[in-house]
Amino acid sequence: MLWVETEAGQQLLKNRQRAAVRTGSSSLSLTALQCVCTGCCCPSSLQSLVNLVSLVFHPHDTKLESQPVSHQNTDLSLSPSFLLVAAGRKALGEEGLESLRRHAEYITLDKDTAHPLLQVSWDRKYVRSVVEEQDVPDNPERFDTLRAILGAYGFSAGDHYWEVDVEWKDRWEIGLCMASVTRKGDIFICPENGFWVLSLENNEYKALSNPPSILSVREPILKLGIFLQYEKGLISFYNVTDCSLLYTFKSTFTKPLKPYFYPGPRTKGNTRGLLIPN
Repeated sequence: MLWVETEAGQQLLKNRQRAAVRTGSSSLSLTALQCVCTGCCCPSSLQSLVNLVSLVFHPHDTKLESQPVSHQNTDLSLSPSFLLVAAGRKALGEEGLESLRRHAEYITLDKDTAHPLLQVSWDRKYVRSVVEEQDVPDNPERFDTLRAILGAYGFSAGDHYWEVDVEWKDRWEIGLCMASVTRKGDIFICPENGFWVLSLENNEYKALSNPPSILSVREPILKLGIFLQYEKGLISFYNVTDCSLLYTFKSTFTKPLKPYFYPGPRTKGNTRGLLIPN
């Protein structure tokens, strides 16, 4: 939640806290982060905060619409500093996680899109990098440079949730992309190119926005949750280990999206693959 330091903003926080108590949501703790800004604030950053808190407090309210934030409708001249309030890391809680799992999808991998250096299990639920290229045809759907693979089915409406096991891995990228993304040659992973992705590399978690956003993660991610809300234009990522919200992308979707997986190259610390639990 974001507001400039005014009585209305302070009252809004109090109302949210009282609402959490009334609903018995003891896990909905609020963490206040004081940020002092000497210059202008990027509207996209403000929008991300509004989206994040709207999702935490109303994860399944189909009537809730995110209001666009810009310099025109956000008065930052009232004070040189403003207060950013985000949900605490335990805000989702076990009950919230179970609520997301009501939207669970049965995700499988599309072998026809797999880079030749990827090996896919017989049930299409597990993918890992290998040393020798697989004997596969160079069809138009297949990635030939980026060591990636897509989900078998796409989404063009509704809410969808799934999880991916990433334990014992030190390199991965997971998220969604437009079903029509290019598969050939070098690809820059960012929303502008149709990718909404989280990554782990060099012990650093990032949201691959443009520029990338470094994430502060308290508990190592052993299992990643992905929640697509197509009509709202939201893609949210959760650390299933501690039931916390990691990051939310906000966009406008008009074309089908597919799950995206990049298990990383095979190295000493990255011999295992990505597993999609049943």
